[in-house]
Amino acid sequence: MNISLRLSALFFLFILLSLRVSAQQKYTLNDFYRVDSIANQAKPKDALALVEKINQAAKKENNAPLLIKSVIYRMMFQSYLEENAFDKILVDLRTDISNAKQPEKSILQSLLAEMYWNYLQQNRWKIGSRTEVQGDIGNDIKTWSIKKLNEETIKYYLLSLKEAKILQQTKVDVLDAVLAGDKNNRNYRPTLYDLLAHRAIDVFSNTQINLTQYDDDSIDMSNAAWFGNRQVFLAIELTNDSTLFKPQALQLFKNLIRFHQNSNNFSALADVDLKRLKFIQQNFSSYDQELYNNALSNLAEQSTQTEVYADILYEQALMHKNAQLSVDTNKQNLLTAVALAKKAIEGYPKSIGAQNAENLIRQIKSSELSIKIKRYIQPDKPAQLYLSYKNTDTVHIRLFKAPESQNDYEQFKNKNDFLAFFNQNKVIKKWFVIVPKTSDYQSHTLIDKIDGLPFGNYTLIAQTVNHEQKDTVYSNINFKVTAMAVINRRNIEKHEYFVSQLSNGAPLKNVKIQQQRYDYNKRKYINGDLITTNENGYATTNETDGNMSFAVATFGKDELKLNINNYNTYRDDEDKERVILFTDRPIYRPGQTIYYKGICLRSKDGKNNIEVNKALEVFLMMLTVRK
Repeated sequence: MNISLRLSALFFLFILLSLRVSAQQKYTLNDFYRVDSIANQAKPKDALALVEKINQAAKKENNAPLLIKSVIYRMMFQSYLEENAFDKILVDLRTDISNAKQPEKSILQSLLAEMYWNYLQQNRWKIGSRTEVQGDIGNDIKTWSIKKLNEETIKYYLLSLKEAKILQQTKVDVLDAVLAGDKNNRNYRPTLYDLLAHRAIDVFSNTQINLTQYDDDSIDMSNAAWFGNRQVFLAIELTNDSTLFKPQALQLFKNLIRFHQNSNNFSALADVDLKRLKFIQQNFSSYDQELYNNALSNLAEQSTQTEVYADILYEQALMHKNAQLSVDTNKQNLLTAVALAKKAIEGYPKSIGAQNAENLIRQIKSSELSIKIKRYIQPDKPAQLYLSYKNTDTVHIRLFKAPESQNDYEQFKNKNDFLAFFNQNKVIKKWFVIVPKTSDYQSHTLIDKIDGLPFGNYTLIAQTVNHEQKDTVYSNINFKVTAMAVINRRNIEKHEYFVSQLSNGAPLKNVKIQQQRYDYNKRKYINGDLITTNENGYATTNETDGNMSFAVATFGKDELKLNINNYNTYRDDEDKERVILFTDRPIYRPGQTIYYKGICLRSKDGKNNIEVNKALEVFLMMLTVRK
């Protein structure tokens, strides 16, 4: 009986243990597919609950990828579910950091630094405009100043790199499940130390930092030695101030270069050295592109065995493309850029540098075309046609009658609208212009002519075909053929027009001007006042409705439509005085005599009158600039 009871108790205990073991579910990265599925069912709370379970399991198992991914997912759902989630996210992340081991701790510290930085970027204006809180402000980020946020950002980025030896011995592949991008390029960031150091450098290199007023003065960035080779760069002393972005960025470059010199990873070494040169060029106090180009050439010679060689050649090609070097004044810079880009492609055809080089060549060899003509030209007289072109030998030109509804400011709404007009409207005239053949990839200009045309509105479309890139380039412009020049303005409670001959400016009499406005009730344009110019070419109307859209001036067969604006309804009835002073020069030497003159104006009813014989006092004040 006792034996039977004992066996029953043991069997019952075995069942309990089995149940307990089965209840301890083991989570993997595949469980995030379940999280996504639950979230897609509009159940974010359930998804967050599962993420919390995964997070707890990851902590117990010291599973770095699972922990990092669960933290990222948790922050995402918290920000969605909670109104003031940022504070809760920070508290949870700080707790995770305090409990985490390496290398998870460093990764989370870098993540926290990024959160501080992003918060500053999103709220910089709000933070900068409020009164700074003095004394101990604690952990409430809403009370932090810009300086405090910058300090915390630097602090945690540097803390994330504190355990350098451990991070340098940890391959970045441990985060394979949470890293995005092409795995083939991970040889540039082979360890966690590389990944976290480059994350910090990307923030420390930000041009909009303005961390402190003395940041730029902490280092002499006019020293050409910054562009020296690695050994020269490593020998330059840096300030130990851990609150400054720029010195910390340079120190991280030094650390990475020393690390990869010892590890013999030439790809990562060349990559960080190229990034170092870009950073120095960006912050160099003198605009000396030659130093940068020479440094790139030296680095290219040392990097021929790595794909970074293609990146370096691309950077040099880009400089020549933008004509940044003294040699580029000979207009052969684009040829040099193409040659360097081709060299990059030939060296490492499957590299990112080669892809960038291919895009650069495609951009340089692309065709460009622009056509210009005066907006108003005289009838039955030839007019000049201005062509600007690149990488083409023939320009085909077609002339169309412009539709009445054509907008002067927006010729076509989109490409489909343009092509529909091009294919559906009748061509009045077409011809082609053979332009001088060039092979320098530069933009060139040519002046051609268009024969005389009768009154009317016209659209001119120029077209060229780039056979190498199988692309067609268009340029279009609207113009009007008229003998009239019309000026109009709103003057207080009337609208004035002045019409003259386009050829010589002589006033035109008996020009009829029909105003039109848009009726929103009838949803159409209706006629307003019809006025006629006098012998001075002048006409006026008291019709100043704000809905007045345009006017049509007619003189015989000549008709000209012009946009008008009657929204200027401001009127200052007050009697005001003002003085305008003029000096004989903008800047004076100490002790030099200042000569000045002034006009006193009185404004009333929109008219200015010069005040005469009025005595005024003039004061000379010295402006004191305080910093």
